[in-house]
Amino acid sequence: MANPLVFTMPTFPHILELSSMFPRVLKLGPNLKTEVEYLKNRIKKEKPEIIIGFALAKGDKSYIEKTCFNEIHKKKILKSGSDSFELYVPDRLPPEIIPREDASRTFCNYVCYLLSEFLQSEGLKPKLSFYHMGTTRFELVTPRM
Repeated sequence: MANPLVFTMPTFPHILELSSMFPRVLKLGPNLKTEVEYLKNRIKKEKPEIIIGFALAKGDKSYIEKTCFNEIHKKKILKSGSDSFELYVPDRLPPEIIPREDASRTFCNYVCYLLSEFLQSEGLKPKLSFYHMGTTRFELVTPRM
């Protein structure tokens, strides 16, 4: 797998385990707007082939998001933006990771939507995936990208 650019949400508790699997991990801070801009600049500079986001799942099941939406807490993220963007889902997933049809409309969705809109506007084509992990078995993700 190419060297992915990996990011996590501010409350993700498994940063050490994640960092042992991936050399470039950015833990977003509490000001997501500023952090997303920083992430966009890194993407523009580094031009990664793969971008993977991680957050903690509720419970012990792990999910991959199929879509991100122009909505956070029942409000539009971008007034003139597309309704949604498809995220990258590998063809073969282990049974421990479940594709989720309908993403939450919270901060994870917010970050993925802004990144997807940015990638489209810049004409960049990396694969963007987002996982909610109920396990620390990050090796479930790596071989399938």
